[in-house]
Amino acid sequence: MKKASMRKIKRKKHEINKSLKGLEALSHRKKKKQARISSGISINSGNLIITRLLKYLYEKEFYKQGDVFLDGTAYIKIPEVFSLSENPDKTIDTLKQIYYYGTIKNVKKIFFDHSECNTLGIGASTIMDIIVMEMNNSRKMLHKEFELEGKLPPEGNVRDFIRTSGILKHLGFAESIKNNIRKLELIISGESDFVSTEIVDYILQCLSTQKLTLKKEGKQKLSEMLGEIIDNCKAHGGDLKKWYTLGHYNLHRNGKYGECHLVIFNFGQTIYESLNSADTTRSTIKSLRSITKKHITLFRQNEWTVENLWTLYALQDGVSRFRNKKDPDRGTGTIKLIDGLQSIGKNKDGGHPIMTITSGHTQIYFDGTYNLKEELIGNERRQIIAFNEDNDLKKPPDKKYVRMLNNYFPGTIISMKFYIDGEYIKQKMEERKNGN
Repeated sequence: MKKASMRKIKRKKHEINKSLKGLEALSHRKKKKQARISSGISINSGNLIITRLLKYLYEKEFYKQGDVFLDGTAYIKIPEVFSLSENPDKTIDTLKQIYYYGTIKNVKKIFFDHSECNTLGIGASTIMDIIVMEMNNSRKMLHKEFELEGKLPPEGNVRDFIRTSGILKHLGFAESIKNNIRKLELIISGESDFVSTEIVDYILQCLSTQKLTLKKEGKQKLSEMLGEIIDNCKAHGGDLKKWYTLGHYNLHRNGKYGECHLVIFNFGQTIYESLNSADTTRSTIKSLRSITKKHITLFRQNEWTVENLWTLYALQDGVSRFRNKKDPDRGTGTIKLIDGLQSIGKNKDGGHPIMTITSGHTQIYFDGTYNLKEELIGNERRQIIAFNEDNDLKKPPDKKYVRMLNNYFPGTIISMKFYIDGEYIKQKMEERKNGN
């Protein structure tokens, strides 16, 4: 082997071992940086900040500078596709700019122009609303209030969403809800058992529009899956300990089927950072070391990295930083929910469910192109999705489905869009009954 190739491999091994040691040095620097924020009221002469979340986003450099008009107005042009699933980097850029304007002293008004937005993702919309509400509360406490104005699309689902489940709703503007819409109001933190039950009740409401329901066993399984996802959000939140969920369901005018959107997310540690934590079990660390060594020669900057690999690996059946012999079922909730949505979340017109997990610099995109398959891992049979033709975690995934993001999201977002089509679900149930 050439000396240059050997040096390259050694350098990659060094980078991997460095990541496996955790983020202790980074955490130390963050603590020192946080200590310099004094009381948290101001960071410098041009910025205003007060809440813990706003401080956290500042520390994570979740901002992007923009121009402010002489009268103190900041103009936000919402992209045509404002969706973390479909346009992640542009969407995060917009969210960072919103944060920046909200913390600048000389900004007296922010104008949100949604007029050309034709695709609005529930994750992007809800995160925007959380940031705006935090900024609004912060400015009220500092007696530096500002105006919020905007322009909606002339008609359509985006307009309906903003009015009933988006920024207008969350700023307290009363809007009548159309008969074809069902909402899960924004939930901030809470006990996982209670909230998972509330989400299940909401999904039951949506199912009822198609004259469907869940049996007791189905309700219990769904509640357990959602409960584990929410517990993960709490565990990854670090000092913030905050997570959020919101749902929006739109029954198509002909009543043929409904379209359900659900988001669960937290600000805090990313999946990759969480796996780097000191409390990750030895068995999980051992697995991470093993899979990482197999990718040493496959990593490519800005295309396939250790962070991307760990994020993908963390989603596999039975993988969790807390998983051990005493608790072997840790890390199954997310993968089971994905499997369930892929199997029943379609409609007879060809619509298919889409689920994305966005964390740090990584996004995992599920649309049914790649599916879960049972594979033998060590001495266990597990449900695996590797996003390549061989469904092999030792090989790199399709980069269209495991995406390296230019931007960094400081937390984890699970966004879901799926259909509730009574005819389709009954057809699938009949096929299963007949063994097809």
